[in-house]
Amino acid sequence: MTQETSPAPELVLFETDAGCSKKELDRYINSCQPVLIRGLNLDAKALKRWTPEYFHQMIKNEGDVISPRRHTPVGTENISYKDITMAPQPISEIVADCIDPEDKAREIYVPGMRMTRLHYLEQDAPQSPLLQAINPDYGELFMGRNTQCVGHFHPELQALLCQMQGQKHVRLYPPSEFGKLQGFSIFSKHFSRCKINFYQHNRQDFPNTRGMDVQRYPEAAKARYRDLVLNPGDALFIPVHWTHVTQGKDWNVSMAYFWKARWREWGCNYPAIRTLARYPIKLVAFPFTLVGKIKGYRRMKRLSRQIS
Repeated sequence: MTQETSPAPELVLFETDAGCSKKELDRYINSCQPVLIRGLNLDAKALKRWTPEYFHQMIKNEGDVISPRRHTPVGTENISYKDITMAPQPISEIVADCIDPEDKAREIYVPGMRMTRLHYLEQDAPQSPLLQAINPDYGELFMGRNTQCVGHFHPELQALLCQMQGQKHVRLYPPSEFGKLQGFSIFSKHFSRCKINFYQHNRQDFPNTRGMDVQRYPEAAKARYRDLVLNPGDALFIPVHWTHVTQGKDWNVSMAYFWKARWREWGCNYPAIRTLARYPIKLVAFPFTLVGKIKGYRRMKRLSRQIS
Protein backbone atom coordinates (compact mmCIF):
# COMPACT_ATOMS: atom_id res chain seq x y z
CA MET A 1 0.00 0.00 0.00
CA THR A 2 1.53 3.32 -1.02
CA GLN A 3 0.57 6.95 -0.59
CA GLU A 4 1.01 9.04 -3.74
CA THR A 5 1.76 12.73 -3.66
CA SER A 6 -1.42 14.75 -4.14
CA PRO A 7 -3.40 17.61 -2.59
CA ALA A 8 -5.45 14.92 -0.81
CA PRO A 9 -3.00 12.85 1.27
CA GLU A 10 -5.84 11.30 3.25
CA LEU A 11 -7.02 9.51 0.10
CA VAL A 12 -5.06 6.27 -0.05
CA LEU A 13 -4.27 4.65 -3.39
CA PHE A 14 -3.32 0.97 -3.30
CA GLU A 15 -0.55 0.08 -5.76
CA THR A 16 -0.18 -3.66 -6.32
CA ASP A 17 2.08 -5.75 -8.51
CA ALA A 18 1.07 -7.61 -11.67
CA GLY A 19 -0.10 -10.56 -9.60
CA CYS A 20 -3.16 -8.80 -8.17
CA SER A 21 -5.79 -11.50 -7.61
CA LYS A 22 -9.56 -11.21 -7.89
CA LYS A 23 -9.84 -11.88 -4.14
CA GLU A 24 -7.42 -9.05 -3.40
CA LEU A 25 -9.22 -6.68 -5.76
CA ASP A 26 -12.57 -7.54 -4.15
CA ARG A 27 -11.31 -6.10 -0.86
CA TYR A 28 -10.77 -2.73 -2.50
CA ILE A 29 -14.01 -2.93 -4.48
CA ASN A 30 -15.92 -3.44 -1.24
CA SER A 31 -14.15 -0.46 0.37
CA CYS A 32 -14.61 1.73 -2.74
CA GLN A 33 -10.86 2.26 -3.19
CA PRO A 34 -9.12 2.87 -6.53
CA VAL A 35 -6.39 0.35 -7.31
CA LEU A 36 -3.41 1.06 -9.53
CA ILE A 37 -2.00 -2.18 -10.98
CA ARG A 38 1.40 -1.64 -12.55
CA GLY A 39 2.24 -3.99 -15.40
CA LEU A 40 -0.99 -5.98 -15.46
CA ASN A 41 -0.86 -6.32 -19.26
CA LEU A 42 2.89 -6.23 -19.91
CA ASP A 43 2.71 -9.49 -21.87
CA ALA A 44 0.13 -8.19 -24.36
CA LYS A 45 1.41 -8.02 -27.95
CA ALA A 46 -0.52 -4.77 -28.39
CA LEU A 47 2.08 -2.89 -26.35
CA LYS A 48 4.68 -3.41 -29.08
CA ARG A 49 2.50 -3.77 -32.17
CA TRP A 50 -0.14 -1.08 -31.95
CA THR A 51 1.51 1.79 -33.76
CA PRO A 52 -0.96 3.98 -35.69
CA GLU A 53 0.27 2.38 -38.93
CA TYR A 54 -0.28 -1.17 -37.64
CA PHE A 55 -3.63 -0.23 -36.13
CA HIS A 56 -4.77 1.33 -39.42
CA GLN A 57 -3.77 -1.72 -41.47
CA MET A 58 -5.43 -4.09 -39.01
CA ILE A 59 -8.72 -2.19 -39.27
CA LYS A 60 -8.57 -2.11 -43.07
CA ASN A 61 -7.89 -5.87 -43.16
CA GLU A 62 -10.41 -6.95 -40.53
CA GLY A 63 -13.26 -4.52 -41.11
CA ASP A 64 -13.93 -0.79 -40.78
CA VAL A 65 -16.64 0.66 -38.54
CA ILE A 66 -18.21 4.07 -37.95
CA SER A 67 -16.86 5.72 -34.82
CA PRO A 68 -17.96 8.63 -32.60
CA ARG A 69 -15.60 11.60 -32.21
CA ARG A 70 -15.19 14.43 -29.74
CA HIS A 71 -13.04 17.51 -29.42
CA THR A 72 -12.41 19.50 -26.23
CA PRO A 73 -12.34 23.25 -27.02
CA VAL A 74 -9.38 25.42 -26.03
CA GLY A 75 -10.06 28.44 -23.83
CA THR A 76 -13.71 27.57 -23.12
CA GLU A 77 -14.53 27.22 -19.43
CA ASN A 78 -17.79 25.26 -19.87
CA ILE A 79 -18.41 21.96 -21.62
CA SER A 80 -21.24 21.87 -24.16
CA TYR A 81 -21.92 18.45 -25.68
CA LYS A 82 -23.28 20.10 -28.79
CA ASP A 83 -19.93 21.83 -29.29
CA ILE A 84 -17.63 18.92 -28.44
CA THR A 85 -19.47 16.22 -30.41
CA MET A 86 -18.21 15.79 -33.96
CA ALA A 87 -19.76 13.94 -36.89
CA PRO A 88 -19.20 10.15 -36.83
CA GLN A 89 -16.43 8.95 -39.12
CA PRO A 90 -14.89 5.62 -40.25
CA ILE A 91 -12.40 4.64 -37.59
CA SER A 92 -9.78 3.90 -40.27
CA GLU A 93 -9.89 7.58 -41.29
CA ILE A 94 -9.51 8.69 -37.68
CA VAL A 95 -6.46 6.46 -37.21
CA ALA A 96 -5.02 7.67 -40.54
CA ASP A 97 -5.18 11.23 -39.18
CA CYS A 98 -3.02 10.04 -36.26
CA ILE A 99 -0.19 8.92 -38.56
CA ASP A 100 2.48 11.63 -38.74
CA PRO A 101 0.05 14.58 -38.34
CA GLU A 102 1.17 18.05 -39.40
CA ASP A 103 -0.13 19.50 -36.13
CA LYS A 104 1.27 17.15 -33.49
CA ALA A 105 -0.58 19.00 -30.71
CA ARG A 106 -4.00 18.50 -32.31
CA GLU A 107 -6.57 16.49 -30.37
CA ILE A 108 -8.07 13.43 -32.10
CA TYR A 109 -10.39 11.45 -29.84
CA VAL A 110 -12.54 8.32 -30.11
CA PRO A 111 -14.51 8.57 -26.83
CA GLY A 112 -15.49 4.93 -26.38
CA MET A 113 -16.46 2.24 -28.88
CA ARG A 114 -17.82 -1.17 -27.90
CA MET A 115 -15.22 -3.91 -28.31
CA THR A 116 -17.83 -6.18 -29.90
CA ARG A 117 -17.48 -4.03 -33.02
CA LEU A 118 -13.69 -4.46 -32.97
CA HIS A 119 -13.46 -7.99 -31.61
CA TYR A 120 -10.30 -8.71 -33.61
CA LEU A 121 -8.32 -6.38 -31.30
CA GLU A 122 -8.30 -9.07 -28.63
CA GLN A 123 -5.92 -11.18 -30.72
CA ASP A 124 -3.21 -8.72 -29.63
CA ALA A 125 -4.75 -7.80 -26.27
CA PRO A 126 -6.39 -10.86 -24.70
CA GLN A 127 -8.00 -10.47 -21.30
CA SER A 128 -5.59 -11.00 -18.40
CA PRO A 129 -6.33 -13.72 -15.80
CA LEU A 130 -7.62 -10.97 -13.49
CA LEU A 131 -10.05 -9.71 -16.14
CA GLN A 132 -11.19 -13.23 -16.90
CA ALA A 133 -11.92 -13.72 -13.20
CA ILE A 134 -13.86 -10.43 -13.12
CA ASN A 135 -15.82 -11.48 -16.25
CA PRO A 136 -16.78 -7.93 -17.28
CA ASP A 137 -20.08 -7.22 -19.01
CA TYR A 138 -18.42 -5.40 -21.90
CA GLY A 139 -15.34 -3.49 -23.02
CA GLU A 140 -14.76 -0.21 -24.87
CA LEU A 141 -11.89 1.24 -26.89
CA PHE A 142 -10.63 4.80 -26.28
CA MET A 143 -8.12 5.99 -28.85
CA GLY A 144 -6.53 8.96 -30.62
CA ARG A 145 -3.91 11.65 -30.11
CA ASN A 146 -3.64 14.11 -27.22
CA THR A 147 -7.00 12.94 -25.92
CA GLN A 148 -8.99 14.77 -23.25
CA CYS A 149 -12.23 13.58 -21.71
CA VAL A 150 -15.09 15.21 -19.84
CA GLY A 151 -15.05 14.65 -16.07
CA HIS A 152 -17.64 12.01 -15.15
CA PHE A 153 -18.58 9.16 -12.84
CA HIS A 154 -20.12 5.80 -13.72
CA PRO A 155 -23.63 5.69 -12.21
CA GLU A 156 -23.90 1.89 -11.90
CA LEU A 157 -20.64 0.39 -13.14
CA GLN A 158 -17.23 -0.61 -11.86
CA ALA A 159 -14.40 -0.12 -14.36
CA LEU A 160 -10.91 -1.37 -15.10
CA LEU A 161 -8.98 0.98 -17.39
CA CYS A 162 -6.11 -0.74 -19.24
CA GLN A 163 -3.48 1.43 -20.93
CA MET A 164 -2.08 -0.12 -24.13
CA GLN A 165 -0.30 2.71 -26.00
CA GLY A 166 1.10 6.02 -24.76
CA GLN A 167 0.76 7.54 -21.31
CA LYS A 168 -2.52 8.57 -19.71
CA HIS A 169 -2.98 11.09 -16.91
CA VAL A 170 -5.94 10.31 -14.67
CA ARG A 171 -7.41 12.58 -12.01
CA LEU A 172 -9.71 10.87 -9.51
CA TYR A 173 -12.25 12.59 -7.26
CA PRO A 174 -13.99 10.57 -4.52
CA PRO A 175 -17.82 10.53 -4.51
CA SER A 176 -17.96 13.11 -1.72
CA GLU A 177 -16.47 15.77 -4.03
CA PHE A 178 -18.87 15.65 -6.98
CA GLY A 179 -21.05 18.40 -5.51
CA LYS A 180 -18.14 20.81 -6.07
CA LEU A 181 -17.60 19.83 -9.70
CA GLN A 182 -20.48 21.58 -11.49
CA GLY A 183 -22.45 18.52 -12.58
CA PHE A 184 -25.06 18.77 -15.32
CA SER A 185 -28.70 18.96 -14.25
CA ILE A 186 -30.28 15.84 -12.78
CA PHE A 187 -32.81 16.09 -15.65
CA SER A 188 -30.05 15.90 -18.27
CA LYS A 189 -28.85 12.63 -19.76
CA HIS A 190 -25.38 13.94 -18.89
CA PHE A 191 -26.26 14.07 -15.16
CA SER A 192 -23.13 12.07 -14.26
CA ARG A 193 -20.79 14.48 -16.05
CA CYS A 194 -19.16 17.81 -15.19
CA LYS A 195 -19.65 21.12 -16.98
CA ILE A 196 -16.07 22.14 -16.19
CA ASN A 197 -13.51 22.16 -19.00
CA PHE A 198 -10.59 20.65 -17.09
CA TYR A 199 -8.31 21.36 -20.08
CA GLN A 200 -9.20 24.98 -20.76
CA HIS A 201 -5.60 26.11 -20.23
CA ASN A 202 -2.04 24.76 -20.54
CA ARG A 203 -2.77 22.18 -23.23
CA GLN A 204 0.96 21.76 -23.80
CA ASP A 205 1.44 20.31 -20.30
CA PHE A 206 1.51 16.60 -19.52
CA PRO A 207 0.19 15.87 -17.07
CA ASN A 208 -1.95 18.98 -17.32
CA THR A 209 -2.75 19.68 -13.68
CA ARG A 210 -3.40 23.40 -14.31
CA GLY A 211 -6.05 23.22 -17.02
CA MET A 212 -9.09 24.33 -15.02
CA ASP A 213 -9.98 27.99 -14.46
CA VAL A 214 -9.74 28.05 -10.65
CA GLN A 215 -11.12 31.59 -10.41
CA ARG A 216 -14.24 30.55 -12.34
CA TYR A 217 -14.61 27.37 -10.28
CA PRO A 218 -13.33 28.11 -6.75
CA GLU A 219 -15.29 25.23 -5.18
CA ALA A 220 -13.85 22.74 -7.66
CA ALA A 221 -10.39 24.06 -6.85
CA LYS A 222 -10.98 23.05 -3.21
CA ALA A 223 -12.08 19.51 -4.07
CA ARG A 224 -9.87 16.61 -2.98
CA TYR A 225 -8.40 14.57 -5.79
CA ARG A 226 -5.70 12.10 -6.76
CA ASP A 227 -3.44 12.48 -9.81
CA LEU A 228 -1.61 9.55 -11.40
CA VAL A 229 -0.10 8.55 -14.75
CA LEU A 230 -0.67 5.19 -16.44
CA ASN A 231 2.07 3.71 -18.61
CA PRO A 232 1.53 1.03 -21.28
CA GLY A 233 0.66 -2.22 -19.52
CA ASP A 234 -0.76 -0.52 -16.41
CA ALA A 235 -4.36 -0.81 -15.27
CA LEU A 236 -6.53 1.26 -12.95
CA PHE A 237 -9.62 0.10 -11.10
CA ILE A 238 -12.08 3.02 -10.95
CA PRO A 239 -14.82 2.42 -8.37
CA VAL A 240 -18.46 3.24 -9.03
CA HIS A 241 -19.29 6.95 -8.40
CA TRP A 242 -15.65 8.10 -8.46
CA THR A 243 -15.35 11.07 -10.84
CA HIS A 244 -12.42 10.76 -13.24
CA VAL A 245 -10.86 13.01 -15.87
CA THR A 246 -8.32 11.58 -18.33
CA GLN A 247 -5.70 13.01 -20.66
CA GLY A 248 -3.72 10.95 -23.19
CA LYS A 249 -0.31 12.02 -24.44
CA ASP A 250 0.49 11.74 -28.17
CA TRP A 251 -0.71 8.47 -29.81
CA ASN A 252 -2.89 6.82 -27.21
CA VAL A 253 -4.93 3.62 -26.91
CA SER A 254 -6.85 2.42 -23.84
CA MET A 255 -9.26 -0.45 -23.29
CA ALA A 256 -11.81 -0.10 -20.50
CA TYR A 257 -13.85 -2.98 -19.10
CA PHE A 258 -17.12 -2.51 -17.20
CA TRP A 259 -19.31 -4.60 -14.92
CA LYS A 260 -22.37 -3.91 -12.77
CA ALA A 261 -21.67 -2.69 -9.23
CA ARG A 262 -23.55 -4.46 -6.45
CA TRP A 263 -25.87 -2.33 -4.32
CA ARG A 264 -23.67 -2.72 -1.24
CA GLU A 265 -20.74 -1.25 -3.19
CA TRP A 266 -22.58 1.98 -3.92
CA GLY A 267 -22.44 3.53 -0.46
CA CYS A 268 -24.45 6.59 0.54
CA ASN A 269 -23.10 9.56 -1.41
CA TYR A 270 -24.20 12.37 -3.69
CA PRO A 271 -23.56 10.55 -7.01
CA ALA A 272 -25.54 7.56 -5.69
CA ILE A 273 -28.46 9.82 -4.76
CA ARG A 274 -28.36 11.47 -8.20
CA THR A 275 -28.36 8.06 -9.85
CA LEU A 276 -31.36 6.85 -7.83
CA ALA A 277 -33.23 10.09 -8.57
CA ARG A 278 -32.73 9.45 -12.29
CA TYR A 279 -34.77 6.22 -12.32
CA PRO A 280 -38.25 7.84 -12.34
CA ILE A 281 -36.98 10.52 -14.73
CA LYS A 282 -35.69 7.84 -17.12
CA LEU A 283 -39.01 6.03 -16.93
CA VAL A 284 -40.94 9.13 -17.99
CA ALA A 285 -38.40 10.01 -20.69
CA PHE A 286 -38.12 6.46 -22.08
CA PRO A 287 -40.41 6.92 -25.15
CA PHE A 288 -38.49 10.02 -26.23
CA THR A 289 -35.13 8.35 -25.57
CA LEU A 290 -36.17 5.33 -27.61
CA VAL A 291 -37.09 7.50 -30.60
CA GLY A 292 -33.68 9.21 -30.40
CA LYS A 293 -31.86 5.88 -30.24
CA ILE A 294 -33.75 4.54 -33.25
CA LYS A 295 -32.84 7.64 -35.26
CA GLY A 296 -29.20 7.32 -34.20
CA TYR A 297 -29.14 3.63 -35.09
CA ARG A 298 -30.56 4.29 -38.55
CA ARG A 299 -28.03 7.04 -39.14
CA MET A 300 -25.14 4.75 -38.17
CA LYS A 301 -26.48 2.01 -40.45
CA ARG A 302 -26.55 4.44 -43.38
CA LEU A 303 -22.97 5.50 -42.68
CA SER A 304 -21.87 1.88 -42.31
CA ARG A 305 -23.34 0.99 -45.70
CA GLN A 306 -21.36 3.84 -47.26
CA ILE A 307 -18.02 2.39 -46.12
CA SER A 308 -18.84 -1.27 -46.77
